[in-house]
Amino acid sequence: MKLDLLDSPFDGRSLIEASAGTGKTWTLTALYARLLLERQLSVGQILVVTYTTAATAELRERIRARLADLLAVYEGTPSSDDFLNRLHARYPDDASRRRLLLAVHGFDEAAIFTIHGFCQRALQDAAFEADGDFDSELTADDREIIDALLADAWRSELADADPAWARFLAKSRITPQWLRQRLRSHLGKPYLRVEPQGVPVAADLRPVEAAWQRAAELWKQAGTAWIAELLTHGGLSQSTHKSVKFAPWQAELDAYFADPAVMFDLPEGAAKFGVRALSKACKKGFDAPVCELAQALDELADQVAEALPAGKQRLIALQVALLERLNRELPERKAAQRMLAFDDLLNGLDQALQGPVGEDLAASLRATYPLALIDEFQDTDPIQYAIFDRIYAKGRDASLCFVGDPKQAIYAFRGADLATYMTAKQQADREPFNLPTNYRSTPELIAALNQLFDHPQPFAQPDLRYPAVGAADKPRASLRLAEEGEAAPLSLVWLGDDPLGKGDAAQLAASDTARRIAVQLAAAAEGRAGFDKDGGFAPLKGGDIAVLVANHRQAGMIADELAARGVPSVRRGRDSVWRSEEAAELAAVLAAYAEPGREGLLRHALATRLLGRSAADLARCQDDQHEWDAEREAAERYHQLWQQQGFMRVFRAWLDEQAVAERLLARVDGERRLTNLLHLGELLQAESLLRPGLEPLLAWFNAQRGSEGAGEEALLRLESDAERVQIVTIHTSKGLEYPLVFCPFLWDGKLLGKNQDSARCHDADGQPLLDLGSGELEDNLERARQEVFAEQLRLAYVALTRARDRLWLHWGPVSLPKAKKDGSLPDEGLHSSALAWLLHGRELPGEQPLTELGNHLASLNGGSLRLAIERLVATSDGRMACLPLESREASTQGSSRAAPPEQLAQLNRSLYSAWRIGSFSGLAAGMHMEAPDRDALAMPDAGEPGSGFFAFPRGARAGTCLHAILEDWARGKGELAELVDAHNRLGDVLREQRNTLVQRELLLDTIVQNTPVAMVLLDPVRRVVLGNLAARKLLGGGSRLEGQDFDAVIESAPAALREALARGGDGMFSVGDGEDQEDIYHLSRRVFRLNGRRHELVLLRLLTEMEQDAHGVSVRIGSENAGSLADTSVVAAAYGPGAVAKLGVIGPTRMDYPGTMAAVRAIARYLSRILTT
Repeated sequence: MKLDLLDSPFDGRSLIEASAGTGKTWTLTALYARLLLERQLSVGQILVVTYTTAATAELRERIRARLADLLAVYEGTPSSDDFLNRLHARYPDDASRRRLLLAVHGFDEAAIFTIHGFCQRALQDAAFEADGDFDSELTADDREIIDALLADAWRSELADADPAWARFLAKSRITPQWLRQRLRSHLGKPYLRVEPQGVPVAADLRPVEAAWQRAAELWKQAGTAWIAELLTHGGLSQSTHKSVKFAPWQAELDAYFADPAVMFDLPEGAAKFGVRALSKACKKGFDAPVCELAQALDELADQVAEALPAGKQRLIALQVALLERLNRELPERKAAQRMLAFDDLLNGLDQALQGPVGEDLAASLRATYPLALIDEFQDTDPIQYAIFDRIYAKGRDASLCFVGDPKQAIYAFRGADLATYMTAKQQADREPFNLPTNYRSTPELIAALNQLFDHPQPFAQPDLRYPAVGAADKPRASLRLAEEGEAAPLSLVWLGDDPLGKGDAAQLAASDTARRIAVQLAAAAEGRAGFDKDGGFAPLKGGDIAVLVANHRQAGMIADELAARGVPSVRRGRDSVWRSEEAAELAAVLAAYAEPGREGLLRHALATRLLGRSAADLARCQDDQHEWDAEREAAERYHQLWQQQGFMRVFRAWLDEQAVAERLLARVDGERRLTNLLHLGELLQAESLLRPGLEPLLAWFNAQRGSEGAGEEALLRLESDAERVQIVTIHTSKGLEYPLVFCPFLWDGKLLGKNQDSARCHDADGQPLLDLGSGELEDNLERARQEVFAEQLRLAYVALTRARDRLWLHWGPVSLPKAKKDGSLPDEGLHSSALAWLLHGRELPGEQPLTELGNHLASLNGGSLRLAIERLVATSDGRMACLPLESREASTQGSSRAAPPEQLAQLNRSLYSAWRIGSFSGLAAGMHMEAPDRDALAMPDAGEPGSGFFAFPRGARAGTCLHAILEDWARGKGELAELVDAHNRLGDVLREQRNTLVQRELLLDTIVQNTPVAMVLLDPVRRVVLGNLAARKLLGGGSRLEGQDFDAVIESAPAALREALARGGDGMFSVGDGEDQEDIYHLSRRVFRLNGRRHELVLLRLLTEMEQDAHGVSVRIGSENAGSLADTSVVAAAYGPGAVAKLGVIGPTRMDYPGTMAAVRAIARYLSRILTT
């Protein structure tokens, strides 16, 4: 049902389904404005909920701007927005205007929240009804509490366990960290049914241990003799028992029986030397060798074979029990610590609404928010829907409107549940409204996508359809690309007829994508690729191009291929700086400096990009002891500096001395790498205040790098990122648009991968299910596979709808399915890719999509696959094209060079604190030795290993000793009181010194800013880093100079100034027409290195203003002097009573004027005091 923004009813429950690019946010803001006036509500009474903080901020600003535009219409300003004009015509009264005025001016009170923000507000406002806490702390990361609970559970599990069970866990590599990774995403979800329930504890594993002990004793007694007997037997088949393999098998068994921990890892030799294997390998005419050891080995193999399934069942039962225990104890532990995680907010409000005062709480929330608009509702889950279902129950006097697009439901890994959306859709009071017009893409591209999704079941489920959309009639820029063959809006790039594996296909697709981008950017640099609009031409930029990928590996391949062609790129995704390459390399460098005596660590550090030693350098260190000693001494010096003055001091020194910034900036992606490195430095510095010492800080750093949840510290964004080719994960691209989009990896059909020992799916009744190993696991794995495939189709829809003008897809015979010996097909391959269903499954029934598609593709080869694509292209009326691989390479040199973004070379923004210089204090930062702030040191957590003076030993004796020391102190005995007093006095001295240092820096800052000498500090690319007040007045008309190009600043300066700067060195020059109007300047320059980079300080002083200053000092330069002094300068001053006498200095025209004037002035004052006394 088409939405009419002015007349469609929104009483009760409504649903708006908005396809990609149809203006969902615009519609939501318009609906907000209409209902504000229609229902006569305030902004605090309309609840708007969305699912991310960024989306909330954007929606808040968009609604505020829309209301402001509507208010302008009421005040008589013409508007091009037809909806606002019609809304004003419907509600023209002054009361509506006043309501709108109050809404705009009081918009800070608008009830626009994330779902978690709304739950938090509701729980705080109704803390008594919800039995909540007023001052609980909200945390985004509850890993430490989960780890503590898992550690408790792990200890209790192993405390009474038999050794065989512990060894089975070790063999299976089961650790608390493994359990956390496996169970964490399933916590806090009461709607999730977990199977199997009531699993009986498996049989005792101790028989394995008994069999191992017996076999081990016999092996020690007779193993060597038994091997020697077998070697001389002569009747064993050489195909299974080659003599050369006896020694390796014997070594394996020696190691196996020496370590009980590997009891369940039975080596190959145990079976080869058993009775069964020897009897089978014995030739005719020979008696099979038999002994007690061989029988014991067979018995051990039988016991291990029986124990493995039993151990797996016991492990399944352990996981089920742990999940139940964590769901029970985790909220209690958090409540005891007054801590809430995001899931706790949802569960807390849901439980409160189901509790004894739930009806009253729901009524209170309805009264507060009589109208609710829920955005991005396709990302909901059962708890979230249950909350709104209870608050806005049917039949109540309140309205609830959901806005979403089920075709973009792609966040199942976060708990989003499309089945819940479908349930809410069925329970709405009317048919869903839809938005039929796409405002993003060109009409040709929209037509191509409509054809691609013209499929009986485009999303492999019968209740989800693709409504064809039309294109908006609006002026657009016309895209011009380098080649005529690129005219089709949707291009399918054919990878070739030969069968390809995933690795080869990925490399081909990445290389082709990079070539096409480089060719177009090279053409843009020549004015042959870009956008025509309104008679003007805008060249194509890197930021106009996006490459959509599924994971970090694919993103890395694209980035490497682009960098090889000189094309800068930036990765956009939910990346964490902890997972960057710079984090791994910095960890290697810090590990080497923490233990400079370990040569292996130091060699690893030297080989990183940060230190940049080449293979030749490392070889020289190997051969030349002096070279190696120099590297080791540098590491030891950094180690000492770290220990004595803290992390940031050694980090800054290392950056400067090792020229790390210059090395990174020389790379195509150097700015990104340097930013990551500096970001890591800031994070480590902040943590070093809480974790003093090398070992605790390094342990924390490595834990952050290795943790699956350490994604809170996202990569910092740079201004130049917008000018680079965007490499974006498909999940991140949702809601974004780009003129040109490449999707090079949609042929990848990965579904479950190796995760075959558990299944997350929905049961036959639609309830979310977690199967950790029940008897129905195979059926549930197939359900999970189908659900993941359906989500991959929705993910493909998101990817294909990001393009505005042009879209490229790579396709070919990649991992074509082949039937196994039993006739079955592999679980994954080309047939499990979403794009295969859209391209080749158009005529299939769709009852079993994966099976049907697999059987269909198994009968095709590369050539027939290509013919199918060509038939599809032939029916597209030129909207699709099938292109061969790009063979041209854009040169990185000369006229066809792919132009880098302008901002890349300017570096007008840097995040390293020592480079953000806007004052003398900033300039001086890092130039002196900074001692660590001892006041900021904090005791480590009790669970952390101590270091330094925190490493107090455990045990009763140590505690008794400490108790005695404290008792003596309390009684005034011993030396502790004196030590404490001395420590306090030392702290007072250090604080006083620090305050003095700050005051001195402020004084220097004031002096530099107010000196009459114009001072300008330039960075290596001649960009102004610091300009004092005199420089601003002289060169910038009073405006700030920082960040501007110095050459551009002096373009408007007199020619004499530019010529003097061009000559180099110090000197004098004059500006003006005649002697009376002529101004004389003194120019001096100094070059020095700051933070490892070359900087230049330019000093300009106007000397003619001091021709006769307040102290009587006059300066005459060159031709201002008569006769023989015409080539000299004279600095003179009057002195004595009545100032009738003069003294002065005669010197060259390029003398040190400021110093000479100060000396003359001082001598004149001194003589005057003498003569007047």
